[in-house]
Amino acid sequence: MKVFAALLLFTFSALASNDLPLVTSALRLNFKDKQELKNTIKDLLDEESAVSIVDQVGKGKVELLLRNDYNLHNVFSSLTPPDDIGMTHGFKLSIHKDVTKVDGDLYYATLSYETNLYTNSVQPEQFQQDYYDVLYKQDGVYMADVYFKEENLVSLIVSKIKKHDAFYWSAQGGYHEINTKDSERPLLLSSITQQDAWHGVINAGKVRYRHYNYLDSDEGQSGLYGQAEAGFDKTLYESEGSRAFARYGANARASMVEGASYLGGFIKLGYERDSKDSSVRLMTGLETKVYTSGTQSMAFIEAVGGGDDIQLRFRVVKPLNEEPGYLNPFPQDFADRENTFLPNEARLELGIQGKFDQR
Repeated sequence: MKVFAALLLFTFSALASNDLPLVTSALRLNFKDKQELKNTIKDLLDEESAVSIVDQVGKGKVELLLRNDYNLHNVFSSLTPPDDIGMTHGFKLSIHKDVTKVDGDLYYATLSYETNLYTNSVQPEQFQQDYYDVLYKQDGVYMADVYFKEENLVSLIVSKIKKHDAFYWSAQGGYHEINTKDSERPLLLSSITQQDAWHGVINAGKVRYRHYNYLDSDEGQSGLYGQAEAGFDKTLYESEGSRAFARYGANARASMVEGASYLGGFIKLGYERDSKDSSVRLMTGLETKVYTSGTQSMAFIEAVGGGDDIQLRFRVVKPLNEEPGYLNPFPQDFADRENTFLPNEARLELGIQGKFDQR
């Protein structure tokens, strides 16, 4: 967990800026050598942790992905009302490391931590139209009550990567948690903490803004899970340094969390262009997952670009129906719970990936 502690200190330093959270010198993912990386981590933790982290990350990549249902509001207000209902905040931290190369196929391992926050209110209309109607003052702070579920995943992933008319796959397993008690949030490794911090930054200086009282319920679960995906990468058109492609396949998850297991399928269309110093990939697609607690389909568009040392990712995801039932934040005894769904709002994902080289 010390690996994630160091990376999260980078993350929340970025969130404290008034600029965009991913455009700040506080989040450094590219170092000139191994010693500079080690010295930076020593400033945050200790000598032993710095050595351990550098050994794990050397010759690998670190990726940070932020999710939010609010980012599109100023541009596409019809898509995303600023209500903080549904999947509202989240992030994912991943460390990728090449494992081996066999007969031209690249195998790599990924260690990741992911957390996503789902919320709902007993007065959802007021949240969407005029949230001042749901506020009350407590200890000088304006509050609003929300029910929530926080989904946390710690995963180890092994993948085979192959392009150009080839089969690829990934397999993963780990720990799956649904947290429903504010007192049990995993400290900095929490989408609730992220929401609190982000609201404090964007509302600094305002007389009133919504601070949440996260209502506990007894719907929490945890356990192990396993997941697999298999697909085919088909080249549709190719020229020097670029190609158009399609990817299609299936995936599945078996989880000890009730309602979270699924069978799914996907199809993606994309274009990528590579040069000596940079690369660009554009992609769109449709994903469907049939959970044991409901079916969900999502459409997305994605753009990824950058050089060998650092890449940026921009992704918009639009759910086409409701979230699966296991993510419904309301307690089981909530009136008309089965007919109360989370809104299928568009979500924005911003990602940055940096490469560490030992020299």
